Amino acid sequence: MIQFVRLILLLLVICLSACVKENFEDVQIEVELPEPPIVYVVDCEALGLNVGDACTVESGDPALNGLLGIVDADCDCQPTAVNAVATVTVAFWRQFGGPALTVSTVSDPPFLSGPEEVDVMAGVTEVQFTFPSDVQLCSLQHSWLCAGNVLEWSHQVTNEATTEGVNGAFAVTSVECFGIVDGNPNVE
Repeated sequence: MIQFVRLILLLLVICLSACVKENFEDVQIEVELPEPPIVYVVDCEALGLNVGDACTVESGDPALNGLLGIVDADCDCQPTAVNAVATVTVAFWRQFGGPALTVSTVSDPPFLSGPEEVDVMAGVTEVQFTFPSDVQLCSLQHSWLCAGNVLEWSHQVTNEATTEGVNGAFAVTSVECFGIVDGNPNVE
């Protein structure tokens, strides 16, 4: 029996020594996680600014639009100089129909805010331009393309009713285009 146990132990030792450990390559996996987004915290999310930051006024009052201001505690952009502009209203009048005419406007002195180009259809299109408050007289020049030709309308603006320079002045500009387009002698 002892021999039998010795034989089993010998077989066991042979079996254990006959096994060869197989080497496996170590594989390293690197996972790159995306950077978390940077979130800036501001006092006034709608404006993207903090209280006290400089801002540009955007309001229903054309006299204030485009002015520099400061963000107040209510997250509104308050103008720093309310009386810094004078407003001139130009009524582009067009009696006859047709496709829209794009009217370009330049001024002397240059206006602070207002559209450089306005699409004018039949009827009246009112546009407001703002100038520095000390402007007493300004010249406006409007131009548009009609049947391949450039038409212009120039005028000087002043507000004779008040001593506030051009502030509150109202001007009317007739914008028409008569020409032949595609053999049709009607209004372009």
